[in-house]
Amino acid sequence: MGETGAERVVWLFSFVLGHSGFLWGRLVPHQDLQTVLRCLAAAFTAIGGVPEQGLFDRMKTAVQGDEDRGAVDGPSFGCGCRDRS
Repeated sequence: MGETGAERVVWLFSFVLGHSGFLWGRLVPHQDLQTVLRCLAAAFTAIGGVPEQGLFDRMKTAVQGDEDRGAVDGPSFGCGCRDRS
């Protein structure tokens, strides 16, 4: 519940390293590109670097298109990880 006692929807951003299984998460109020990029930056800070590869679960923020045509990077997302390395 929020400060006023009203219920609010929150989302979990989770980041898992495939090899070690290290898990990092944060509750966020939005699922927009800015929130995802902020969470990725915080996760990269927590692990002390940037992974060579990222795998996303077809969230609309990162992927556009459908399964028949294959996944395509979203319009603004492709630059997120590589520019931080």
